[in-house]
Amino acid sequence: MDFDRGLILLRDTKNTETRYGFITSALKEELMTLQPGKPAEIIFKNDSGNKIKSISHTWDKIIKSLELNAGIEDRRMKFTFHNLRHSFASNLVAIGVDLFKVQQLLGHKSSKMTLRYAHMRPDDLREAVDAMEAAMNSQKKGNVIQMTVRAG
Repeated sequence: MDFDRGLILLRDTKNTETRYGFITSALKEELMTLQPGKPAEIIFKNDSGNKIKSISHTWDKIIKSLELNAGIEDRRMKFTFHNLRHSFASNLVAIGVDLFKVQQLLGHKSSKMTLRYAHMRPDDLREAVDAMEAAMNSQKKGNVIQMTVRAG
């Protein structure tokens, strides 16, 4: 982690490429509560102090204890760790971040994959049309010319 530049080195990522992620001020504050380690030391470790190979078991325990998926039978409707990537992408798109930046932040090699993650919220398209209307209404109004269409 480089707190001065607000970067964290991400190794063994989903697409196998090492890259940097960004540390927000809230994340920095939380990370500062951890005991400092050696420069090349793994930050997030399992109970034995080794590299976490899968977050799934721990995540499942947390979700179960919070009962977030209680009563949900359809696996597609259950809250999973992977949902966080979808939410991250969708929230970025919703605030107007362009898809190329979203692609880079997610570490996708192709924009096609990013499109699968960047879900629109139900009102996003309505807001886009309303914004266009507002922009058009703010334009200086000119004279309206009546047009007649003749058949024939």
